[in-house]
Amino acid sequence: MSEAITTVQTKENTKKNTKKKLFSDFRDHKTYYFMLAPMIIFFILFSYLPMFGVYYAFVDYDFSKGIASKFVWFKNFEFLFQGGFDSIIWKLTKNTILYNIAFIGLNTFFQIVTQAAPAKAVLSNNNWDNDGNFNVTMNMWWGTNGTSYRLYENDVVIYSQELTNNSPSAQSATAIITNKAYTARS
Repeated sequence: MSEAITTVQTKENTKKNTKKKLFSDFRDHKTYYFMLAPMIIFFILFSYLPMFGVYYAFVDYDFSKGIASKFVWFKNFEFLFQGGFDSIIWKLTKNTILYNIAFIGLNTFFQIVTQAAPAKAVLSNNNWDNDGNFNVTMNMWWGTNGTSYRLYENDVVIYSQELTNNSPSAQSATAIITNKAYTARS
């Protein structure tokens, strides 16, 4: 008999300790819970409350009765399937699939067209000692590759190179410059 009483007392103590831990956890981390509140409110408002509207699909709604309208189950959906393969549901399904195919195709086409211009190249040089002999390196890290690389000095081409297209991988070219003394300006 004493063992049963001890067990009951232990369960009650466990419940009290759990409640104390929950409230102490909230008290210790209340800032985090308040930061979490807008997300919880958002999901309740836009995910769970709209689910009550599903109820109206299964009732013969009457404004005078309101929410107490007669429950008709799937009677509201019978007209979709009347007529076999000529029914409205098949037309809706066909239109949905065709619109999706058209939109996927058009979006893919326009993504290719708008991304067809070459990406921006990054230029770097290794003229650290200012001796006039250095390399100018062009790197194009992403996007559609270019077909040629031209390095200009005062609107005059001083180096050009044909490039190999390996889109969408990176592309690189190096121009070896000799006897050009440049000084850095800021």
